[in-house]
Amino acid sequence: MNSLAQIQKDFLNCVKSPLNSKDRIQLNPKGVQWVKSEMKPNDRLSGEARIEIYARQYWFRILESLYDDFPGLRALMGDLAFERLIREYIEKYPSRSYTLRDFGNRLPAYILKEKKRYKTNSILYFQMATMELAQLHVFDEKEEKPLSSKSLGSRPLNRRFQIAPHVRLMILDYPLDELQLKLNQGGVREQLSNGVLDRRLRTKCRLIVGKLQKEKVFLAVHRHQYRVYFKRMEPWAFELLQSLESGKPLGKAIEIVLSQKKYLKQGISDRVGDQFREWSALGWIQILKSKTTFFKSQ
Repeated sequence: MNSLAQIQKDFLNCVKSPLNSKDRIQLNPKGVQWVKSEMKPNDRLSGEARIEIYARQYWFRILESLYDDFPGLRALMGDLAFERLIREYIEKYPSRSYTLRDFGNRLPAYILKEKKRYKTNSILYFQMATMELAQLHVFDEKEEKPLSSKSLGSRPLNRRFQIAPHVRLMILDYPLDELQLKLNQGGVREQLSNGVLDRRLRTKCRLIVGKLQKEKVFLAVHRHQYRVYFKRMEPWAFELLQSLESGKPLGKAIEIVLSQKKYLKQGISDRVGDQFREWSALGWIQILKSKTTFFKSQ
């Protein structure tokens, strides 16, 4: 007789079985055998029909979640390609977390694995999925309080800083921030996330996506007062923030940026202070908390 833990494991494996094009469960031979021995039929349903109810609940709930989380990716790919992608993804990476928020964490990496299929669009799809994932994460992260002049101390240039958890930095090859804002107009993005899109909105969506052109964008995805925003940054400011994120002291990070020839004629040195104060006011940067090391006296 199998233990309860083994029965639960076998049951879950059956529930995760993929659905076919008609959303019917596709059990492997081991699953078929387990259902025959453990899932007793009743006067209305066979054992396989009973397990199929649970499988559909599992798959439909996750599919719905991914539609909600990645409507921009769906707009880029189109309905059929997007559904194929997420069904393959669910089968490849079944749920292991108590929260659906984390389920799409590996989707950008999976898209890159399939780059032969998507060819030149693989980077476009990868960056859109990454940006939408960043929006999910920053929405839930703790928003830090702005830095005060008192907390900076008398020698701020020697300080090391960290980027607050409600901020994500991204370099894009396409203006995907603008694309999402355009999709939001007229409720296109909301319709996409709900899985319902009439012919008029489909046409509008295709026109918006069809006009997308390559453009280098330095972007911060962040939350402010419980709303998620996109903020474009100048390249030098983005590089400065990246240097701080890597753990360099403020003075060294500024020195690295100002020493680059491409920034010499932009008058950046006069703007660094204002930019740092803006980040501090938004709570984007926090003083890096170093661990104290205790030594035994000899």
